[in-house]
Amino acid sequence: DAALVRASILDADGHVKHLASNLVTFRIVSGPGRIQGTHNGDPHALLASSDPTFPAYHGLVRAVVRTTSTAAIDAHQRSLLRAIDLEGPFSAPKSPSSSSSSSSLFAKGASGADGSSSIDPIVVEASSPGMAPVRLSIPVSADAATAGVMAAAAASAGKPVSFF
Repeated sequence: DAALVRASILDADGHVKHLASNLVTFRIVSGPGRIQGTHNGDPHALLASSDPTFPAYHGLVRAVVRTTSTAAIDAHQRSLLRAIDLEGPFSAPKSPSSSSSSSSLFAKGASGADGSSSIDPIVVEASSPGMAPVRLSIPVSADAATAGVMAAAAASAGKPVSFF
């Protein structure tokens, strides 16, 4: 799963500075996420979109934040992943005496697909030189009935959309 995060360069009155091209850096402060990529919508931008820092274009820049949690994977799929991924990120947690340094995505304390424990939100920070950093929290859920694609679509269906 992924979320789009938009950073807007604002003036003192809270209006987007459409001529701003500030460098904006996104970073994960906490939670099960990573910055997948960034871009500003400029069709002529030749910078690597995999970098967490990107200049604003018309005062805007976006980041794609991807979850690293495996919490929504059901128990059967988890057991299959543990069986075939002995040394990789889906491997079973190692005992404390193990000398292996590989980390397990299952070992992060995330909940099971049954929602047996909570999943920490992904906290993202956007910063730009000379400006105060801003943080936002992206909720993470393993409950498809309340937080899945169909639930999100149903919750927003028929509501007005404002792009400005």
